[in-house]
Amino acid sequence: MSAVNKFLCTILVLLCSPLISPLAMAASDNDVVGMIVNLQGGGEVVAGDASSKMQLLQYVKPKMQLKLEAGSKASVSHYQSKMIYQLSGPAVVEVDADGLKAISGNAPVSKSMAQKLVVAAADSNLMPAAVRMRDAISPITIATPKNGSVLVKTRPVFTWNAFESTSYDFKLEQKTGAEVLHTKVDAASIELPAGVNLEYGKSYKWSVSYVAAADGKVNMAEGEFSVLPEADAQNMLSLKPAADAPIEEWVLYASTLQNRHVFEEAHEVWRQIAVQRPDLKVVQNFAR
Repeated sequence: MSAVNKFLCTILVLLCSPLISPLAMAASDNDVVGMIVNLQGGGEVVAGDASSKMQLLQYVKPKMQLKLEAGSKASVSHYQSKMIYQLSGPAVVEVDADGLKAISGNAPVSKSMAQKLVVAAADSNLMPAAVRMRDAISPITIATPKNGSVLVKTRPVFTWNAFESTSYDFKLEQKTGAEVLHTKVDAASIELPAGVNLEYGKSYKWSVSYVAAADGKVNMAEGEFSVLPEADAQNMLSLKPAADAPIEEWVLYASTLQNRHVFEEAHEVWRQIAVQRPDLKVVQNFAR
């Protein structure tokens, strides 16, 4: 159940930004039953005596009431019922373990969620896959693959950011220490040469460094990542919604990828969603 919520965890990205949302508090709870996967206009989430502004990717729990202003719309995924509830204001809707029920105003309209997405969400562990805040400014930082990321493909593009445009020393090896590639690079990115491939199910570490022209100091950045076993990678990619699927399914898919640390693919999906829905500020953050 809290599976799909994990997606939301993804969104806990917000927790690392100035927008500290109630998602943070809900992330560790076991009674989360769904999340807000689409939002247009304004609304309010009421839990007991507390209330907060409705947000995209916000967790919902039993006994919560969702209040939508006239003209506003929202969609809420509900894990156990495997439904997406579409709400339109004015409306007050209560969340329970079985679904969403109208208290006043317009009644919610339900439709089935993509089964594979529901199962995938349910199989995941709740964990804060929040966007990491940048550390103190460093002369060189890795960009992709992000540190701790999980890959579904075996030929990533390695990129980094550096204060100086120079020649960089690039090194890639398995976590066991077996060297995969060690070379000099004159740009801030490198693709694996023909014949050099990563292996499914393996973990890797990589580093890039350069000698600063001003003081001769060696500046280095390093990261780690893993590649899913091939069957798992194919299963993950098979969750991708159809091109004409509703925005709710794409949000769930992107959140699933993000929460499982499949950052590169998740970023690409967030960018596509951001183009369709420029009003969703949370998505704009993920798409950067």
